[in-house]
Parts: sequence; C-alpha cells; structure tokens
Amino acid sequence: IYRAVTTPWPDYERIGTHRDGKWIQLNTNVLQIENEYYSSIRPKRVTGRCERPATALANRGVQYVEVRCLDIDPFSEVGIAPDTCRFLDAFLLFCATEDSPDFPDGGFCRESQDNFNLVVSQGRKPGLQLSHEDTPIGLKDWALDILDRMQPYASLLDQAYSTDQHAASLSTQVERATHPDLTLSGRLLHALKDQQASLQDYTLQQSMDHRQSLLQRPLSATIRQAFADSVEQSFADQRALEESDTESFDAYVARFHAALTTAGLPA
Repeated sequence: IYRAVTTPWPDYERIGTHRDGKWIQLNTNVLQIENEYYSSIRPKRVTGRCERPATALANRGVQYVEVRCLDIDPFSEVGIAPDTCRFLDAFLLFCATEDSPDFPDGGFCRESQDNFNLVVSQGRKPGLQLSHEDTPIGLKDWALDILDRMQPYASLLDQAYSTDQHAASLSTQVERATHPDLTLSGRLLHALKDQQASLQDYTLQQSMDHRQSLLQRPLSATIRQAFADSVEQSFADQRALEESDTESFDAYVARFHAALTTAGLPA
C-alpha cells in the first residue's frame, strides 16, 4: 500500500496535479490515497485526525479487516442474514489460520483472478471447471473441500460462544454447494419464474415489503433520542472543526503527503 501511494505513474504524471491553477488530483502516484486500494479484503485501522491509513497500520498494525464484494441478500430486511454472518466468521477464521503460501510469481496471481471472474459470470453453470495450480477442478468439488476443512473452525466458534449455530451455518452452505437451487441466486430465479416478474419489479416489491416490515417494528424512544443526540453532536463537531480551520488546501496537501514519512516508514 505504501509503494502504491508513493510510486509515480507515467499516465498520471502526464496529466499533472493542476490545470488552470486549480487542483485536479492530489498527486501522480499509482494510488492517490490508501482508500483507493480496492480489494476483496482490505486491512484497516481507525486513524486519528490527519493521520494517514498507511501510517496507522505501520505504527499499530491491523485492527480489523474489511470484507468487500458481498452480494446483498434480497430476502433479508437488512441485506445480510445472521446465518451468513456466522458463516463469514468461520470462513475468516479459517483464512487467517490456514497456511497461505505466496503466489508463485511473488505477486498478483492471474489464476486466482481468472477463477474469481469465472465464478462471477458462470457460477451457476453445471460442472463448471476452475483451475487450482494449473489443474482443473470442479467448482462444487472445490467448494465442498473448503467447507469440510472449515468444520473445526466452526466447532471452535460454537464452543467459544456456547452455541451450535456456526456449524449449522456451515451445513447450510454445504447444502447450497450440493444443490445450487438453494443458493440466493437460485431462490431469486425461482421467485422470478414463479411470479413471472422482471428483476426490477421483483426487487422493487421486495424493497417495499422490507420497508413496511421494518416500519412495523419502530425503534424505542430511548434509541431514537440517542440517534437524535448523535446527529446534533455531529453537526456541532463539524461546525467547530470548520471554524477552527485556517489552513490552505495547498498546505494541507503538503502535510498530508509528508505524514507518510513521519512514522518510521521508508522515505
């Protein structure tokens, strides 16, 4: 991440940072800021005021991981079901604990990206073949293998929280890997065919149904007041911050870039 936000890129250098005396980009590097690093999973840490994310990570390590590229569950009022959350907990623990060798080329792995693209575009194709270390492997077989290896981690989470719901969430995914019609995409296709509805009409109706369901369960007066107080305090903090700001944008940008070299990071 540090290299990406400090390494110039020729195309961006040709554009420059100013046009007609106005800023058009913060710098000419591969990434202008750390948050432009788009990945399925990103290492994160809460930053202090005016602190660069790379600096915070270098000083205090990874605080949490941000999981991206998750589809919205159209059958859940809040976009993701508790069962899915428990499965993700087990999956992330599995990923963090299992051996994770470097990609053969020491960097970006084309095979991994190709597999990702295939699943995104053809994941429901019967008998879909992926590639594992240049060896063909069926999507279903690979999924079931990973799910089987996750069993101990789901059991550990269940022991820690005195429940059986992590193992149950794993069983749900095994059923979906074995019977694709049980996946969210399978259920959605079935609903569209059953109701003879377009995707737009169906999802709009789902949204309206979810809205109505949530409105029937209003927040308590205490929680509503807490949210109102939070909004008021947020606006007050914003006003105080803006009123105390006497720094020019040029000076801010210079300080923003210099922050990367003040925390033991390579110059």
